[in-house]
Amino acid sequence: MYSLDLSESQLRQEEVGLVWRLCPRLKRLDIGVRRGTRDSLSTTALAQLLSHLPSLLSLNLQSCSLLNDATLLPLSSSSPYLTSLTLSGCSLVSDPSLLAIASRLSYLQALGLAYTQVSSVGLTALAKGVCAKVLKVGYK
Repeated sequence: MYSLDLSESQLRQEEVGLVWRLCPRLKRLDIGVRRGTRDSLSTTALAQLLSHLPSLLSLNLQSCSLLNDATLLPLSSSSPYLTSLTLSGCSLVSDPSLLAIASRLSYLQALGLAYTQVSSVGLTALAKGVCAKVLKVGYK
């Protein structure tokens, strides 16, 4: 299995392109951080990364502070086999992201949403969405 853990690393914006160019069949990617936030990656760099990983099964974006709904939307189309997604601490993520996730990511089994701007509207969409039968949501 192709797995890349860049959590807690000093990942720079110019290095993001290397990830999807050199690892196009990546299955698991962790660029989240446990302490503090990752604000070194622009929304453009994140959007490029998320739109070029079609084989991705697991993605941790924990505390990527610049990640927002517009940046996250390509993921729901470009990585249809995603089973695990961590968005905890991504404070700009809200209901539009969940609406896209709920309608497109039918294999999603685990979703971390702690400390996001998700409301009952987004959670209702998940409950009625294509992944509703298998999804376990983490939400504080």
